Amino acid sequence: MKTLLSALLLLAPAAALADEPAKVVVVPFAPLGGDVPNNAGAKAADVLATTLKSHDGLAVKLAGAGEADDPAAHLKKAQALSADARKDLDAGQPFAAKVKLQQVLEELAAGAAAMDDAEPLADAHAALSRALYQSGDDAAGQLELQRAEALHPNKDFAETRTSPLFAALAKDAESKVLGAEKAKLKIGSIPPGASAKIDGLDAGRTPVLVRELPPGAHLWRVDLPSGGSVGGVVEVKAGATAEVTGAALAKGPASPLVAQLAANALTQASVASMKDAAAGLDAQWLVFGGLHVEGSDLVLDSFVYAPKANGFARLPKVKFDPDLLTAGQELAKVAGDVAGRAGSATLGAAAKVPLKVSDTASAELVDTSEFRFPAAGTDEAQPKKDNGPRRVVGARKGPVTKQQ
Repeated sequence: MKTLLSALLLLAPAAALADEPAKVVVVPFAPLGGDVPNNAGAKAADVLATTLKSHDGLAVKLAGAGEADDPAAHLKKAQALSADARKDLDAGQPFAAKVKLQQVLEELAAGAAAMDDAEPLADAHAALSRALYQSGDDAAGQLELQRAEALHPNKDFAETRTSPLFAALAKDAESKVLGAEKAKLKIGSIPPGASAKIDGLDAGRTPVLVRELPPGAHLWRVDLPSGGSVGGVVEVKAGATAEVTGAALAKGPASPLVAQLAANALTQASVASMKDAAAGLDAQWLVFGGLHVEGSDLVLDSFVYAPKANGFARLPKVKFDPDLLTAGQELAKVAGDVAGRAGSATLGAAAKVPLKVSDTASAELVDTSEFRFPAAGTDEAQPKKDNGPRRVVGARKGPVTKQQ
């Protein structure tokens, strides 16, 4: 009797384990191009997760996109610091003002994704210039004034009304900036095809080469199809070409994997990201993929990853309308496939890297368009180029900021 009881006790944990549902986590699908509607990847993943919940034996959850830094909070802090710094300047305390204005510039750069124009940045550089001149650092003051003029040529800065001398210095800085050899800036994104801005002006779709930029600091921003925006401040040199690339900055466990998917490539590094994401999300089965536009439809290429086997397999390719009205019935095919694999604890034929998320998506970098920065003091309309369908020419990883 004791032997039988011991045997039953030994079997009990195994039996309980067998009754535990398989843990399935669905990751927001990465947009493979700028033409994918905003947040379509997150919405489609939500539909799939909801459909999976109707299958027995599965514990399903949707991975959050991860918390990204709030750019608006940086702008609010910059505004408060700027007001304090101007009080210091008016009170004849340039050294205290200089410290605060340097912090203002840092906060504005961190909040670039929420800035619609470069005026606050130009004002901060002009105010810092005044503080530097008042503290005896004329060379640095001139440099800051040139940065202000590059960001907003012909602007009547508040500092120019404080003294005739500063107004003359500003006029000289403006002449130097406008008379200098122009610079170029290439703005890219992952995925390409996102909306780009330079100093608040619409520059077209990424990748785009901005020409005729005055040398100095400039505000750039990219609005991504994931629904978020990224941006920053880049210094461009006369006669040189600088380059920036915008990519999602979310910090969730799956965000590195989603960023790699957006480049339409799965590599050995991607497998490592899958493993890390599965561990961070406590997933036994991780479902992920990418969306691209084909005609009037959205196409989903998706995969399932099994961390125990450290392998992944392709799931059925499906397509549905951009409003996701037909997504439920199509994603049910994907859900059935995932449920079958998870229920039997069998991955099936594993895929091998490197491979493309989609063989039909134009998800790599495409031909670079051009945008000519308007000449200062003119009312010319902002030129926009429509080059038609854009040819695939290769892939790039990011984000980066570099000066060539």
